[in-house]
This record gives sequence, structure tokens and C-alpha cells, in this order.
Amino acid sequence: DALRPMARGTGPSLTRRVPVRLSYEARDFGRAGIASIELWFRAPDEKQWRRYGEYRGSEPTIEFAAPDGTYLLLLTAADQVGNRIDAPDPASDAQLELIVDTGLPRLDLRTPAGGEFLPGGKEIPIRWKAEDPQLVADFVTIEYSSDGGTNWDLIARNVQNTGQYTWRVPKAGGDRFRVR
Repeated sequence: DALRPMARGTGPSLTRRVPVRLSYEARDFGRAGIASIELWFRAPDEKQWRRYGEYRGSEPTIEFAAPDGTYLLLLTAADQVGNRIDAPDPASDAQLELIVDTGLPRLDLRTPAGGEFLPGGKEIPIRWKAEDPQLVADFVTIEYSSDGGTNWDLIARNVQNTGQYTWRVPKAGGDRFRVR
């Protein structure tokens, strides 16, 4: 058996908590079987890969913990008779890009500001400013409560983060509405 094994990271591409369990596929093209998997990482602006750790076992996941940011990941494998994929060089392509984002976005809801009466059936502008240093998709979800914040209903999901949305207030109207 002189065939080198292969390993490839498959996901996820975004995590909101650490450590994250990375999924991978590994295959030995000979008959020896996989002995270990090594995880390598670097930031997108770095040239050198850093070894994170070596993993043995049959579970196809690896735990990775790092501060918020974007990481390029690459896996290498070794089989039971010593055939292995060499450590990556600076020109090696990443197999997976992972964004670690454990912080909540910052939101400044500008209108409605709270305390005003919202007339049922009327269109009102909802204005906000949302920021997240690791913002992956530039979309927001908008919800409302008609009972002061006990229960929440969807206004819109996957709205472009332009800072403005026009909403038709439900027919009931009232002064206990809240928007988030």
C-alpha cells in the first residue's frame, strides 16, 4: 500500500459558538485505513498555515476553538502504514472557510421609538442601524409584539439591511406595540 489518504473539511462555514464541531470526509485509497487527521488553519491575510491539532478515532468531526474572525481550514491525513499528506505550504488552497461570530449584532432602532400610538392598517416606516463586525449576510429579521413584548410575531425575514422597511400595522393598532 503506497497510496496516500485524503481528508477534506465539509462544514460548517459559520458558527455562533465555540468550540465548533467541524465535519470532514476522509478516505484511504489503499487498504491500511486512516490513522489520524491533522487540522491546519490560517487567517485569510496570512501566508503560513498553523497546525491546530491531530485527531485519532472514527468520529468524522473535529472540535475547533478560536476567537471571532474568519479562518481558512485545511485537513491532512495519515494511514496506518505511514502514508500521509504533507503539511500544507503557503500555496496550498483552503478546503473550508469558517466564520466564528459569537457576538450579538448591535442594533439601534430609530423608529418607531416607543410610546407612540400605531394606527391599525396604516403603513409606518421602521428605521434602524444594525452592525456586526463578522456580518456574514447583510440581512435582518424584523418582529413585532402587540402585547408589550410578551409574544412576538414576524414582520419580515431576510430583509436587506438598508436601515428602512415599510410595515403595515395590523388592523387592531394600539399603544403596546414593540418592534425588534
